[in-house]
Amino acid sequence: MKNNIFSKSINYVAALALLAMLGLLPSTPTEAQTVQSAQYVFPTTTGRQVIVRESDAGVPVISYRKEGPISSGGGAHFVYGDIYSSGAKDFIIGDSMTVNNNSIRYVVNDMRVVGDMCYFCGCRECNYGEPDPWTGGLVTDSIGILGRFRLDPSGIMTLSSFDLKLMRETKALHRMAVDASNHDTLLVMTGIVNTPYSTTSASCLAVARVRHTIVPDPWKYNVAYVGSDPDEVFTDLAIDTRYAVIASYRKVSGDKYYFYLRAAKSTDILFDDDYTDFDDRNKYSLADSCIKITRPDNAEVRLSAVPWDKKVYASFMCSMNPCKDSLYNTAMCEIATNSMNLENIQVVQKIFSKPHTLADTKYLYKTYGDASTAFVALLHQPDGRFGTVVEYPHALTSSYPYTEQTALIQRLTDYRISSVSALNGSVYDVRFGGVRRSSTIPTYLQEILPSLYDNSQCMQNSEADVLVIPDLIRPDRITNMLISIYEDIKALGWDTKPTTPESVDVDNICIY
Repeated sequence: MKNNIFSKSINYVAALALLAMLGLLPSTPTEAQTVQSAQYVFPTTTGRQVIVRESDAGVPVISYRKEGPISSGGGAHFVYGDIYSSGAKDFIIGDSMTVNNNSIRYVVNDMRVVGDMCYFCGCRECNYGEPDPWTGGLVTDSIGILGRFRLDPSGIMTLSSFDLKLMRETKALHRMAVDASNHDTLLVMTGIVNTPYSTTSASCLAVARVRHTIVPDPWKYNVAYVGSDPDEVFTDLAIDTRYAVIASYRKVSGDKYYFYLRAAKSTDILFDDDYTDFDDRNKYSLADSCIKITRPDNAEVRLSAVPWDKKVYASFMCSMNPCKDSLYNTAMCEIATNSMNLENIQVVQKIFSKPHTLADTKYLYKTYGDASTAFVALLHQPDGRFGTVVEYPHALTSSYPYTEQTALIQRLTDYRISSVSALNGSVYDVRFGGVRRSSTIPTYLQEILPSLYDNSQCMQNSEADVLVIPDLIRPDRITNMLISIYEDIKALGWDTKPTTPESVDVDNICIY
């Protein structure tokens, strides 16, 4: 299949010429932008938990977890470089063995790019060789990790080392959001606090930051956790132009009619190390709308922020059957973060058989600053015929061109996509990462978002109706304090590890 890249080059150049004549090529001059729809696989490896991001120049950054013996490359892998000409390279944070046959494995859960630096978070798991004397089962412990490595602007993997920090205050770190300006960098993460601080595996917030604009300052960090309500579960976070927002639910009976958001000003976190605004938990009632909506079976809430406004979108699987939760749709709520009011709800009328299919979301736009051209990508991993379904409702309900609201749907059969990203948030360069369902071979897919009735390309196109509920919901604000582990923010010392990037095989399996 590798030769497909070269055998299709003539059609590829012709397509580019046609797009240029029609004025359809986006303005950013990167090779990644010139492909309308293209899919690649890494045929000589297997993996899972594929996360896709991109450098400022549009060069893909991909992470995945490879299972298997240490000798065959088990560990957390990172791919960076020009996959369009098989120029990408791979480096690994390798699993290892310790005394008494204990094994250590590394898992990356989220990843973000800031300038020329890629940051990632996850956990280091230790599986003990000796079984639990009471249960006989495998004993597993874990520590949250925060890491980084530098991206070469040329798109070539040239690094010889990466930095890692074991965040021993946490058991794991799950989701990450970043804010960067004037060489300051703020990393905000959700996770689980370590048991010495709480015996209930409580959700936690981890903050790492470096400041240069006021006084040169080293990297520092702190961890705060939910102490008084261990039933609250943090599910996602996002940062808009002013606020860092955390989404959550509570594992209690009857709470399927609610979800929660906490918010704090990013500048308070970065410059004052002040997290107190997170102590206010905003409770949103779904039963107050004209149509009763439930969030069944502790379905997780996903967040996506508007990059130029004080606004986020909270999405989750929902049911509108008042008698029984059986078939599920996707609810998307628009929240203004300066007031924390919920301004409307949209429900995409695409039926799913399980309430836990929503994996990721991303705000997409055609023109920066123009919300009327924006969509929100809702990425699902359903069971059944399709391994991937992506829904694209309009961000603004007023943007639907007709009385009957309809959203674009894209689908893949043999691939299970786990992450969605986009170069500068543009619909002209959406990226996906996942695995082949039949063999867990990692895949990378790049797409220009088509119009509703365009022909299918690497992803199949269809449509679904959208229900708009124009309710204004003011949340109940309840004080539920987070407990900071340290009174003062602590120095964060990076541990530098050597590595040697190696070439990785890339096959093109679809291109338009």
